[in-house]
Amino acid sequence: MGLNKSTGNMYNHKLPNIDILKNEYFDKKMSTVDIAKKYNVTTGAVLLRFSRKKIKIRSIVESLVLKGNYANISDNLVNFLNGLLLGDGSVVFAGRKKSCWYAHTDKNKEYLTWLVNEFYKFGIECSKIIPSHNNSWQVRTKSYRNFVDIRNKWYPNGKKIIPDIELKPITLFNWYIGDGSYDKKSISHKVVICSQFDQFGKYVMSNKLIELGIKNSVYSNMIYIKSESRKEFFKYIKSCMFKIPKCYLYKFN
Repeated sequence: MGLNKSTGNMYNHKLPNIDILKNEYFDKKMSTVDIAKKYNVTTGAVLLRFSRKKIKIRSIVESLVLKGNYANISDNLVNFLNGLLLGDGSVVFAGRKKSCWYAHTDKNKEYLTWLVNEFYKFGIECSKIIPSHNNSWQVRTKSYRNFVDIRNKWYPNGKKIIPDIELKPITLFNWYIGDGSYDKKSISHKVVICSQFDQFGKYVMSNKLIELGIKNSVYSNMIYIKSESRKEFFKYIKSCMFKIPKCYLYKFN
């Protein structure tokens, strides 16, 4: 009587030699399920072969790590995210804190559509834009394993701080869109950026602007761009060459 392969617990001759299986499992990071599908056998057959050769399989936690999503963290993506995180953006732990997603809330759904499209260009997938509290909208990215590094950098003790970052044009662009304002009705055409950080954090960002040649002053929870530096301020922002979302064109001169 032939063996019934559907039982999933017998040795199967379709499997290659153990060296090939070890290469696929350990080097190519294939799962026992993937290997079974490749050779058209049951998962039980693969596990039995490993057991007979005394090969220890991965734990559930190790398997979950391998299955996790990984983003291509380029310098441009980091600079892009830094600008969002200077504002109201947040990086949130998922599940067992093995991965994180980026979340953003805004009053303008159009802006979040712009944000999703820009993330897509970086290879970052996002969820659907959904209604949030106070007539606003929210979107979040897929969870990525290497977003944990970004989370740890911005929230070293569970509280958001300003880490050591470069104020690149796209960083200032995103920060200004999120927390900046341009009062065209006032005589002085006042330009300010609000800051949610403590006084030390405000002066850190103020000094970074000064290093760019953008004169400013800190008052209360705002950084005021001085009139003689406003032209340079907007010139630096626009040099990132990102298209300004229509709903926030009013913030630019």
